[in-house]
Amino acid sequence: ALAVAVRPQARAGDGEMLEAPDQCMRQQDDLIGQIERACDVEGWNNCGGAARDFVVRGSWFTGAWFADLFVPEYTPSSVSLWSGFWQHSAPTKQDIENWARTSKSSMLHPLTKLGTMLDQRTTSVLEACAWERTEGFWTKSSDQFVAQFVRTDVPVYILVNKHWEGARNLSSSVL
Repeated sequence: ALAVAVRPQARAGDGEMLEAPDQCMRQQDDLIGQIERACDVEGWNNCGGAARDFVVRGSWFTGAWFADLFVPEYTPSSVSLWSGFWQHSAPTKQDIENWARTSKSSMLHPLTKLGTMLDQRTTSVLEACAWERTEGFWTKSSDQFVAQFVRTDVPVYILVNKHWEGARNLSSSVL
């Protein structure tokens, strides 16, 4: 089953943010370090380069350890994909998390190793980074998160809070 909720009345400028370059670099470096450590534990080579290429450029690295970053810890009863809910948008990402908890749906990425890494305080889901800097990473990550659930028989809810036009519009999102 698939349910989609789109909020088309969002105005251009809603949810826009200015990048904080130093903070973005710190968040990216922290995520790179976490991915590199996960790779090192598995005994693979070139972990630092692969992690940096993935986070900075969205380059895909083949290997079981890398794919394992996207495997859910358990199969939930339903999954919620979301786009366009930021800390200062209306509704906020916290509103979506509350909805998911109330409806017993699972937010997609927190169920995975990469999701756990992204939700760390030091990584903050790369909130300090402009979309242009993280587009490749989020696009590849979203593809992989979704790929893990297409083989299951759980309902998927898609919640969208995006503009039809302007900055961060729906056609430029990873959905």
